[in-house]
Amino acid sequence: MTTRKGIFIVAISDIKIKETIFALTESSRSLKPRKTILFTSKNIILNTYQSNLIDLVRISPINSIRDYSHFIIYKLHNFINSSHVLIVQWDGYVIDKNKWRNNFLNYDYIGAPFIPR
Repeated sequence: MTTRKGIFIVAISDIKIKETIFALTESSRSLKPRKTILFTSKNIILNTYQSNLIDLVRISPINSIRDYSHFIIYKLHNFINSSHVLIVQWDGYVIDKNKWRNNFLNYDYIGAPFIPR
């Protein structure tokens, strides 16, 4: 599979760090993105394989869903210089690369319903 040059895979998390790293690793192994980033306030040491795959970016603590949403809406864009970003979580990530379709890149949002408040 070729590198998907326009895709960043990211996770924003201060919980279930081991599982989040697994989700980033599996997703990156499947999609071969341009960059993979874990945003966290935690001190993390990645093994050699992980550190070659995942960039760590230190952020303010994520203590609530409000903090998480605020980071995604108001701050994440400062770190992304690609056409697309795939946000993964410890319990939601790429598990079958054969289900990927390049026409997903024709959309500006795919995921759970976005309900403006």
